[in-house]
Formats: sequence, structure tokens, C-alpha cells
Amino acid sequence: MNKSLLVFARTPELGKVKSRLAASLGVKKALLIYKELLNNTLSMAVKTNANVNIYWSEKMQNGRLQVGADLGERMYHAISNEIKKHDLVCLIGTDTPTLTPAIIEQAFNKLAKYDIILGPAKDGGYYLVACKAHPPKELFLHKKWSHNAVLSEALETCKLTNLSVGLLPVLMDIDTEDDYNKWQATE
Repeated sequence: MNKSLLVFARTPELGKVKSRLAASLGVKKALLIYKELLNNTLSMAVKTNANVNIYWSEKMQNGRLQVGADLGERMYHAISNEIKKHDLVCLIGTDTPTLTPAIIEQAFNKLAKYDIILGPAKDGGYYLVACKAHPPKELFLHKKWSHNAVLSEALETCKLTNLSVGLLPVLMDIDTEDDYNKWQATE
């Protein structure tokens, strides 16, 4: 199987990353934490058995540019682009430092049984989405993001569009100072 792992990343620039962390820790510390998360994600991604493609929020030399007005549009366009060239596509962000190559492989393997795979985040969102066919627009477009019902809304959309869903382990993502401190305490 031809597998593609898409890493959605923000351009690592002062004031452009981790706004909730920056609110409590300042923009310099937020950038340092973001770079740590980004490096952690990229180091993990290259250990997977997939073709890794980085999709940046702004034009960068290495990787591709995210296209769309909001997160849902950007994810939809990236997955739609990659599914034309690969049998299986998995998209992740950079906020889940406990994500492992084994969990990524589990997502790809579960696509043998399910249409869509989601990795639930503790905050009610999801850290991963994987598919083996062009996803329905309803899953990504005209959605509100960054709230505690993102996963439940995605599950409801899959139910309404008759897509079977497989779930991965629940992981913590890093959005706030408290999240970061909890992660650091487990390191």
C-alpha cells in the first residue's frame, strides 16, 4: 500500500504560533515550545512507514502550502490532493507529543476495516484523521474548530454520510500552559 502522512504545521515565527500558550507564557516561550513540538512531530513522522509531506501555513522551502480559508478547508484540500496519489492518507498536526509511529501504523491498518480513522484528543477534538478514499466535504467544510465537541461533530457527520469510523487511543494535545506542564511532568 502507498501511504502518505501529512503533517500540518504552522510557520515557526514569533507571534504566529500557540496563541493560547502565548497568552500566559509570552510569544517567545510559546515559539520555543512550538519548535519543540514541531521537532518532536517531524522526528516521529520520519520513523513511520509512510511518505511524509509537510503542509505549512505559509510558503516554506521544504514542503507544501496549506490552501483554504480555515482549518477545515485546508485539511480537505490537502487530503483531497494526496488521495489522488496515495492509497491511504493520514493527517496529523504538531500538538500531540505522545503520538507514536505505532499509532500512525495502527491508523493505516484500521483503514482495512473502516472508512475514516480518528484519533481523539482529551480536549474533545481529534489529533489525527485518516482515510482511504476522497473524504466527504461535510467532514471538514463549514465547521467551527477549536472547541470541545469537534470529535463528536465529526462522528455525527460520519454517521450521517454512512462512513464507518475507527478510533485510536485518546491522547493529550498541547494548547495551554497546563497541557504543556502535564506533558513535561510525564517526560
